[in-house]
Amino acid sequence: MNQATILQKLRLLGTALISDAKGGVDVLDFQIRSRADDGHIIAGSVETIHVLQKSLDPVRSVFEKCAKGTNKNVVLVIDASGLTGAVWGEIFTRFAKKSNIIGVVIDGGVRDLSEIRRLDFPVFARYVTPRVITGEWATTFAPGFELGTHVSVPIMCGGVLVRPGDFVVADLDGVVVLRPEEIAKVLEKAENIQTMEERILGV
Repeated sequence: MNQATILQKLRLLGTALISDAKGGVDVLDFQIRSRADDGHIIAGSVETIHVLQKSLDPVRSVFEKCAKGTNKNVVLVIDASGLTGAVWGEIFTRFAKKSNIIGVVIDGGVRDLSEIRRLDFPVFARYVTPRVITGEWATTFAPGFELGTHVSVPIMCGGVLVRPGDFVVADLDGVVVLRPEEIAKVLEKAENIQTMEERILGV
């Protein structure tokens, strides 16, 4: 099954059926929810970012990588490590739309929602705040910090382990992560559940 088919199936099935097929596991914390448009439904391949300090450079570093990549359906998943403040806003949204990035899932904060909604970009985040994590656009890396160790690495987001190359589906109900090795089995089970529900409802 190619990626385009997988993503189409995920979007059509939605998070509820996928969650049922997975037995309710790998569902992100309920506080991470749609912040831009309740109608947004996204499914994509994961790129991860781990923000450990009060700097947004790990996020900035991803845009060029995604723009040069062949994957046209990237969903950024960001672990903000409990830092208070937004790690995403209008500027990053504009960069993302030029970089094969179709949405972002953040265990942390977002701001500039009015602009993001005008740009029609899907954002799923833990909270909204006008305050940015840095307080200013300055790099604050400690000596010995290596940028490469903070992107494309396994992270925890909403209580779920998320790895680069995993699949994610997100909609009004929430966010679910799927592993590549389980995708065919989960999709088959979700479709069977959908068929059963349609019979019950007489659709």
